[in-house]
Amino acid sequence: FLQGLKESAIETLITRLHHPSCDWDHTRVSPGGQRAHLKSAYYVMFGKKLGMLDITPAKSDRFLSMAQREMKKALKAKSQETWTKIIKSSISSRFFFEALLADINNQSLNADRSIDRNTIFKWAQQNLK
Repeated sequence: FLQGLKESAIETLITRLHHPSCDWDHTRVSPGGQRAHLKSAYYVMFGKKLGMLDITPAKSDRFLSMAQREMKKALKAKSQETWTKIIKSSISSRFFFEALLADINNQSLNADRSIDRNTIFKWAQQNLK
């Protein structure tokens, strides 16, 4: 579920920096300015720093270079580190912990877990004082 929170944070940043034109069709904005291709550019730039699982598809976007130019214009002079911090700070810690608790408290034997229960119990045992 953390992957989804990171993706959502990037979507929010794209909306903040490129809205409304990023959601226009190809008759009104170049492909590099469209949300789908901007996502690729942001994933390539920030994916590793955010610990995203797989950015390979983003690297294969045929409009990646155009989207990267649009992204760089929007990011202006702030550093990659600054924007990484902004993205990370936009992830809701409350939502993260609510999702974590829901995952831990799910009593179903066939639960599709985001986090391995044994890992959490080991961590809890090692950190209880």
